[in-house]
Formats: sequence, C-alpha cells, structure tokens
Amino acid sequence: MGKRVRVTRNELLKLNQIELANALNSHQGVISRLEKGIGGSIELLLEFVTLLNNKKMNGHMLFAPHFSTDFIAGSNKKQATIKDSAINLKFLELKDTIEKSYEQIRSMDGLLMYESNKKKK
Repeated sequence: MGKRVRVTRNELLKLNQIELANALNSHQGVISRLEKGIGGSIELLLEFVTLLNNKKMNGHMLFAPHFSTDFIAGSNKKQATIKDSAINLKFLELKDTIEKSYEQIRSMDGLLMYESNKKKK
C-alpha cells in the first residue's frame, strides 16, 4: 500500500512528502513511514483517499487488486461506472464507521482514566 501511496503522490498529485503531509494535517516523517510500509494509520490512509476524491479522482481505486494510477486518475473509461459510485458510497460509510468507533474508543479511554484516578484517591 505504501508504494501505491508514493506512486500516486508523485505521479498524480505532483507533491513532495512535506506538501502531502501539510494537505493531510500530518508530518513528513509519518508520510515517509506510510510509504515505506512501516507506519501510518488507517485514518491517514482514508484521509489520503478523501484527498484524491476531492480532486475528482477515484481514490477507492488505491485498493484495486491491479493497481494503476490510470484507474485513480479516471483515464480508464471502463472504470468510471456506476460501480465506482457504489464503491465511493461504501468508502464514505466505512470512513464514518471508523470515525464513530474512534470517538467511542476515546470516550471509553476517558472513562477508564477517570475510574482509575478515582480508585487512586
């Protein structure tokens, strides 16, 4: 996945790692680790796909079995079908689910910290 991000960043977005990091509210080191396949997060990857979608590209094609920047750029007419719309919808649903789950985890973590501090007193 990291190689796909790097190729897409270079060939389609024409951004360096610092510029992409700024666009994703992240840091260059995080982008570097993501591209090397040794770090990053699903949230960062979803933000990258959202960035592509906002630029009228097919961000979900980053996950296609046979990766090609042509598919992401939308230059392959066969890929621009109703299926793409359905996949985009599923992607947005997944992103929403992940964001809600993240908020629930943060809430539970706060509650556990509160309970832990209560017991210490």
